[in-house]
Amino acid sequence: MEKDSKGNQKLFFREFKSLLKEKSENTKQIKNKKGDILREEKEIVSEWREYFKELLNVKCERQIGDDEKDDIKEQKKEMRDEGIRIEEVIETIYMLKR
Repeated sequence: MEKDSKGNQKLFFREFKSLLKEKSENTKQIKNKKGDILREEKEIVSEWREYFKELLNVKCERQIGDDEKDDIKEQKKEMRDEGIRIEEVIETIYMLKR
């Protein structure tokens, strides 16, 4: 009798797992910008591609002024003349950790 109950439990959980797998495979869907639900794999991939394209290709609207350009040129010149010192590297890493 104990063997039958364990066998039934195994059968029950096997069926339960198969139902979960079927359900998870059928729930692959997303919403697009308009709020429409997309279920087709090609549509979903296309929507993700468009989303990441917009996300990663943002244009920077900040303009660098003449003073900043001069500072950058001066810093580059100093780096070429002196090279990078270990103290500068350590200081920069310390500042980034804050």
